Amino acid sequence: MVGQAGSQETKARPSQRRMAQWTRDYARLPGIPDEYIGQDGAPRAVWARFFDAFAAMAPADIERRFASADRHLREAGVTYRAPGETADRLWPLSHLPLIIDETDWQQLTTGIAQRAQLLEMVLRDLYGEGRLVVEGAVPAAAIAGSNEYLRSVCGI
Repeated sequence: MVGQAGSQETKARPSQRRMAQWTRDYARLPGIPDEYIGQDGAPRAVWARFFDAFAAMAPADIERRFASADRHLREAGVTYRAPGETADRLWPLSHLPLIIDETDWQQLTTGIAQRAQLLEMVLRDLYGEGRLVVEGAVPAAAIAGSNEYLRSVCGI
C-alpha cells in the first residue's frame, strides 16, 4: 500500500512543480477582483481541475493547441474594429479560459436573464406605446436620430 501512495505522489509532483513555476510570480492586484486567487490568497478550487489537466500536458502539446486556436481565428477571419479606426484587427485570444464556478455562474445567469427581460420590455415600449419617451426616461432625439431605429417595426 505504501508503495502505491508514494508512486501516486511521485506522478503528481511534476505537474505540481510546473503549476508552481507558472504561478510563482502571480499576485492579486489590490482592490481588483481576481478570478484565480481568492480573498484568502489561495487559488480558487474551481481552477484546480483545469490546472491539474493543463500541467499534465506536454509543453509541445500546449504550444500546438494554442497555435491551432490562433490559426483557426485567422483562417475564419475573426476580427474587430476599435472605435474610430478603419482597419480591422485580429481578435486576440486568451489561451487560458475564464473558469466560473457554479455559484458565480448561477448569479451571472440570473443577471443576464434579468437584463434580457428589461431589454425586451424597453424595445416593446419603444416600438409600441412609447411611454418611456413620453415620460422623459428616454430622450426622443435618441430614438428619432438613431439609424438603428426601425420605424417600419412600430406597432408590430
